Amino acid sequence: MLGVKITILLIVITVIYRHIANGLVSQESWDKKVEMAFGTKYPAYLYPLGVLVVLDAFGIVYSVAWFLFLR
Repeated sequence: MLGVKITILLIVITVIYRHIANGLVSQESWDKKVEMAFGTKYPAYLYPLGVLVVLDAFGIVYSVAWFLFLR
């Protein structure tokens, strides 16, 4: 059950961080936005967002397995 609670917490943190990252990206210069669109260079504050999304995916799979088989 602890894993399910951690997953819910991670999803909330991801949503909040995504809004913060969108605000930061909107303030970037046009040149950096073009670089991000072509996938050549990303700011350092976007990498934790990717890590959070991957952790959310693992947590969701864990939560589904827990609710289906271990409850």
